[in-house]
Amino acid sequence: MTPIPDGVRRLAEAAVRIEGVRAVTLGGSHATGMAGPGSDIDLHVYWRSPLAPAPERAAVLATVLDPGTTIHEGTAWGLEDHGVLRGTPVELVYVELDPLRAEIDRAIEIGLDGEEFATAVLHSVSTGPLLAATDDELAVLRGRLMVYPEATHRRQLEVLPRLLRAYVGQLAAAHARGDLLFVTHRRYSVQLVWFAALFALNRRYHPGEKRLLDHGERCTLQVADQRERWEQVARFGAGDPGLPVALGALVTDLLALIPRMPCWTP
Repeated sequence: MTPIPDGVRRLAEAAVRIEGVRAVTLGGSHATGMAGPGSDIDLHVYWRSPLAPAPERAAVLATVLDPGTTIHEGTAWGLEDHGVLRGTPVELVYVELDPLRAEIDRAIEIGLDGEEFATAVLHSVSTGPLLAATDDELAVLRGRLMVYPEATHRRQLEVLPRLLRAYVGQLAAAHARGDLLFVTHRRYSVQLVWFAALFALNRRYHPGEKRLLDHGERCTLQVADQRERWEQVARFGAGDPGLPVALGALVTDLLALIPRMPCWTP
């Protein structure tokens, strides 16, 4: 974790005064130790209904955010409040506690599926330092995630290898027929599933779409030269004959690390 930026704890302490808010954690690159000079500040705000409406939230946050800051409510990716703290953009991402509890129950009891970011929410919950809270509810939920859920581990490693084999085969076929738009589509699919499988193999919650190579280097089980090989793949054009070969080799090498899992039953 990088040092907590100035004023962030004060902002979190203000946020828990908002009606409905129970806890606030630090998120994003500051929580994972990957923040740079241009990184914004992400806070995850855990709440239970009724949550104060936007004007009331803005009035509380304005007591800490930079004077004159216009606080914008965003809803495109879920409820968020956006502002500026000491010259740095800040996002407060609101997470409802009851659906989160249900997601954690599912992860532990039957396992999470999904080929992309199935465990990304669990990464945010378990990783970010707790900055302020009105009770211990979030701390209890975080405690349940200290060990990667075995049901999710089994389910991910049964489903994802099958998807990888299918997608890399479809990419090779599309490349052979010159269907470059589908090649581009499937290249992205292979990348998403490859990293999801890597993190599941290592019993690490998925960190999200950014800095995948950096997060991948933190894994104990890795494919040889995976950073250099993925950087090479990223430079290939859709029509480059080296693309299906390089991606196919990355998939083959990752699958060689994944144990054969017993068939999953819901």
